[in-house]
Amino acid sequence: MKIAPAPPDGIVLLIRSKLAAGTLPRVDAAKLWAGPGRGDACAGCDQPITRAEIEHEVDVPARGALRFHRNCLGIWQAQVARDGHEIRGGSAASPWTLLFDLEIARRAASDRAAHRELLAASAESCAMAAEGRARSGRVRARTRELLRAG
Repeated sequence: MKIAPAPPDGIVLLIRSKLAAGTLPRVDAAKLWAGPGRGDACAGCDQPITRAEIEHEVDVPARGALRFHRNCLGIWQAQVARDGHEIRGGSAASPWTLLFDLEIARRAASDRAAHRELLAASAESCAMAAEGRARSGRVRARTRELLRAG
């Protein structure tokens, strides 16, 4: 069996975006198994884990089993444990998190994948902001109605 080579920076960004979006959980791996790959997709990079590679399976109570390449598992664990987040306290997993991530912003200047990721997060954030403005408008209108009636 071979171990997957060191991943490119794009996989780090992909895993970080999955964590921000909530598609990968922010939990410590309490139980971990390793064995030959079975062709299942890696939870980190979405690529198949071939029979020639080692598959690392993490049991996540609320989600079931997650399967990773060794390097993708290491990146995921490092990102979950990492200190020094730019945004702290109350920041939900959303595209806004990506917009304010300085590392992604710096990479977007020279890396096409990071630039596309930043543009996608920007578009999604604009849509979320528009929804928030519309909801606020409805709440204000309803409040005015209640004040007039009351």
